[in-house]
Amino acid sequence: MSKILCKCGNVIDDITIPNPYGLLLISENDLDQLEGRADTNKWNCTTFIDHLTMAANQVYKCKKCGRLLVFERGMANFLSEYIPSEKNEPTGQP
Repeated sequence: MSKILCKCGNVIDDITIPNPYGLLLISENDLDQLEGRADTNKWNCTTFIDHLTMAANQVYKCKKCGRLLVFERGMANFLSEYIPSEKNEPTGQP
């Protein structure tokens, strides 16, 4: 994949590394397990980052609308999108 089309019409380039709009999403449980494996196997920073990127979902933030586009591990499948609230406030707040 080299370009991602957001529903707002913006094209997100996913070739640039590091990508200013690329994010990683990993559960706290998965991160904890990964940290344990790193400690046990005495991974260096590069090895830890390699394993982290394989375990995490890839997320891209659209610079035009702020939408988050979430892809399954390895960019194989589009999972979902998240749109910022109009009020720009955390959900669940009164």
